[in-house]
Amino acid sequence: MSDQDPYGQPQQPPRQPPGYQQPGNPPPGFPAQGFGTSPLPKHPQAQTALILGIVALAGGATCLLPILASPFAWYYGVKAKREMEAEPGRWSGQSDAQAGFVMGMIGTAGIVLGVLALGAIISIFALVAVSANSHY
Repeated sequence: MSDQDPYGQPQQPPRQPPGYQQPGNPPPGFPAQGFGTSPLPKHPQAQTALILGIVALAGGATCLLPILASPFAWYYGVKAKREMEAEPGRWSGQSDAQAGFVMGMIGTAGIVLGVLALGAIISIFALVAVSANSHY
């Protein structure tokens, strides 16, 4: 009698949308959490790249000296990404390496633009000084 509603009709299970997965079950092809799976260790240079990138951008905005860490963040980010792509499944931390790489590129571009701006300012002052001396 438990399979029937109060009116004597057999009950049908509720319809679920296509691809619906019962709560608590992992999607097909994924292992269950906590059963024989351990997280991969983070690539040490990925975290180094991330830290250098943060130091370069945050410190470069305040006192300009830490921005010199930008090329190193770029280098370690690229190196870590290449090593992780060469050995998939060995390391985690792809997002840290990517973030360090991007922040290193931004900081290095800032260095290059700063050097170009400084060169332009020096050139302008030199031209003004030469033109001022040539009128006498």
